[in-house]
Amino acid sequence: MKKRPVFAIALVTTFVLALIAPRAGGYLYDVKWPTAVTIMLMYFGMGLNTDSALLKPALKQWKLLLATQSAIFILAPLWSLLLFTVMVSLGFAERSAGLLFIGAIPTTITSCIMLTKRYGGNDIGSLYNAVLAQFLGIVITPLFLSIVLVAQFQTVSSIGTVLKSLALKLVLPFIVGQLLRRFRAYIGKIGQIWSFYGIFFILYMNLAKVASQGNLASTFGSLAIPLAAVVVLCVLQILGTYLEGLVFRFSIEDRIALVFTGTQKTMGMGVPLATIYFASRADIAMDATLLIIAYYLVALMLTVAAVPLITKNKDRVER
Repeated sequence: MKKRPVFAIALVTTFVLALIAPRAGGYLYDVKWPTAVTIMLMYFGMGLNTDSALLKPALKQWKLLLATQSAIFILAPLWSLLLFTVMVSLGFAERSAGLLFIGAIPTTITSCIMLTKRYGGNDIGSLYNAVLAQFLGIVITPLFLSIVLVAQFQTVSSIGTVLKSLALKLVLPFIVGQLLRRFRAYIGKIGQIWSFYGIFFILYMNLAKVASQGNLASTFGSLAIPLAAVVVLCVLQILGTYLEGLVFRFSIEDRIALVFTGTQKTMGMGVPLATIYFASRADIAMDATLLIIAYYLVALMLTVAAVPLITKNKDRVER
């Protein structure tokens, strides 16, 4: 996992920049177009590097496909709704909006595959499911979020505004990226780089906007309980994928793929969507972004720790 040190450095740098240059980031947030361009480039890169040709062979592993996609788009949203309801009853509704995003977004496109392969799992099945989840997420994720967020928040953008923004900033760039896949050898690396670092640029603008208003310290202090809910959500998701593996009587290789692919969640879709839905509330968008990033990190650690236990065959796991 060579990206881990880079991820940590980028995350720390983002926080430092938000603290020392809040006005610059706040200005970029207010003028809107830097955020829009960043999201469009991220989805262009996602379309450029997502191979639709893998969807057909994925159907051959239909049991693993069914279990994984139901974990991503049924189990996770249900857990997130349950935990969000608890957070609302505790008075943390706005701080916990990120839970709903975590529940709705698809799996990662790289780390789940790499970890599945490293720990002796069905990495081909993980790859197929990761690709399929990206395509399904373009439709399912905004649909779920539009329903639950409009019902819970008055400050969320209107459905018409959100749909227009999604079409322009997500769907269109993704399609263009798909159409230009033949040139991936020349520009694919650029798409990957921007898809990764664009997350931190958006986070910087949200953090800087809140910091420029003097609310950053109080914001972090009130995220402790929502962050605990993020850990609970990840544990529930791991348990859910474990039970699915038992129900489907999967091999150890398929169980490993199911845990890694069905539990992890991509920041690449969650962070832009938080910015789109809460375009007028940088504080909520920032809180949601921080919870999404926290889940990504927690899922990496807990899935790696859980795989030897839930497979009940530690000798099959690579060390």
